[in-house]
Amino acid sequence: MFEEGEKVSTSTNTMKGHFGAKAKEPMLGMKDKKEQFKVAAIFWAIEEAVPFHMFSRPTFRNMFKPLNKRSGEIVNIDDRGMREMANKMGKYAEEATLKEIKDCEVAWTTDHWTGPNDESYSTVTAHYIDENWVLQSAILDFKVFCGSTTGENIYHDIESVLAKFQGESTMVLDTIGITDTTGNMGKLGAYCRENKRRHGYCTDHNFNRNAQLAFDRE
Repeated sequence: MFEEGEKVSTSTNTMKGHFGAKAKEPMLGMKDKKEQFKVAAIFWAIEEAVPFHMFSRPTFRNMFKPLNKRSGEIVNIDDRGMREMANKMGKYAEEATLKEIKDCEVAWTTDHWTGPNDESYSTVTAHYIDENWVLQSAILDFKVFCGSTTGENIYHDIESVLAKFQGESTMVLDTIGITDTTGNMGKLGAYCRENKRRHGYCTDHNFNRNAQLAFDRE
């Protein structure tokens, strides 16, 4: 509390003395701003499934004009620039996943399906117990699958995926692969067993198939 009659200063200098001077934010150059925008744009594209060609549309770029008079230079990204950034983020993700599953015994699952564009997609996911005994999962691979989706081709593709996550000080010990019960996955299982890899069928998928047969009275 102030004593009666005491003169209280409300000058700017006095206020700064109480709260401290605000640190100046670093001034970003045009190159840095564009790099920041590219990172934000690729995360948005991946999270919301936004097609890359959207970023070159005039209607998209016009949204930023009220924010910065030089916005045209910052948001000027073409499909190629977006793909390069996506690949760069993918490499970072691989490095992070490699550290995350270091020294873990990994069980993997895979799936293949055909999208609305008639392209075949492939995914490989690792499942493991962390140091705190908590079940974790990490996507090792997701891509458009090129070539015929035979059991042999899928097996060799999975081998190449798992090999990427074996570093000099890290060994991915894949204990078992789990798949659904489609025909090519059955052949994949045969290749696994022939090459001393364990293979099993997804319990949930088997339950689902049996339930369908039961409700269809088959």
